[in-house]
Amino acid sequence: MLYEIWIDNFRLPVIPKEINPYEENEVSSVTIDGFGEISKTTNLKVRTFELSSFFYDPTKGKPPYAKEYTISVNSFEDINKFFHSIQRNNKVVPFKIFGLDIDTRVQIVKYIWGTRDGSSDIYYDLSLIEYKEANIESTNEIKEKRTNETPSNTSKSDTYIVKKGDTLYNIAKKVYGDGNKYLELAEKNGISNPNFILDGQELKI
Repeated sequence: MLYEIWIDNFRLPVIPKEINPYEENEVSSVTIDGFGEISKTTNLKVRTFELSSFFYDPTKGKPPYAKEYTISVNSFEDINKFFHSIQRNNKVVPFKIFGLDIDTRVQIVKYIWGTRDGSSDIYYDLSLIEYKEANIESTNEIKEKRTNETPSNTSKSDTYIVKKGDTLYNIAKKVYGDGNKYLELAEKNGISNPNFILDGQELKI
């Protein structure tokens, strides 16, 4: 079967001799700090991919068994910049293996390269880990408490009993939270003179 391995827009020019695409790992917990107390414990299974092969020397042309580079490669430095940029910036990139029906997203965990046996080719070991977004849930329920302050001298029948020293302005401020509504309170109770109320008088609020 003809295989192709793509990491982002880069196709591996030489397929590894063995494609052992994954082993199961478990991410037992995910904790995020800085957003209150948020944590999520989950058995999130991800796949790891271990790839070992080599890059042919671009200055000597493509060997017959290899594929063309899909990015601009004038030297091995261009290839190293590509992989180091993904790794150092923790980029999440597409990863596909045609022929094995693998189509996912990964991050680069390890990228090691070097020469062997005096060859001008570059050999590499590449470790990838599948990227999955965990469904983060808050461990603490967010409860919104709404308290309505009820004056102690306000009855359940929405009335107010005037006490000594009360004014319509003060009563409106207690009842409505706005003393300027004293005229509204006076009108509701048929009071023609807002400056005159009696102790013990019952007001509708």
